[in-house]
Amino acid sequence: MGLLLRFTHYGDLQRYGSPAVVPATGPYAGQNQISYDIGSVWLTDISFDFRFDEHWSVQATVTNLFDRKPDKLPAPLVGTNQYYAYATNGPLSGDGGFSSLSARYQW
Repeated sequence: MGLLLRFTHYGDLQRYGSPAVVPATGPYAGQNQISYDIGSVWLTDISFDFRFDEHWSVQATVTNLFDRKPDKLPAPLVGTNQYYAYATNGPLSGDGGFSSLSARYQW
């Protein structure tokens, strides 16, 4: 039987993007390059495994246990016909958490 609990910290990451159309109004007016921050985040992963006998074992794993997602992109960087988009150039994606369950047989 085993248990793994992992905490990972990612600090602030400054990123830049170019809007398809330079905004004429609002906080990003006239900016052809917009800076945004992928905020600091803590991620938690957990994994548990159990061996039934000499042949069979199971493992349950959850990565990004608390379903953390990156900050949303500033509005001028979001594509046409999108309400929002997550930054994809950082340590995590908009997919959030992931879980899996596996069984294993060894002979």
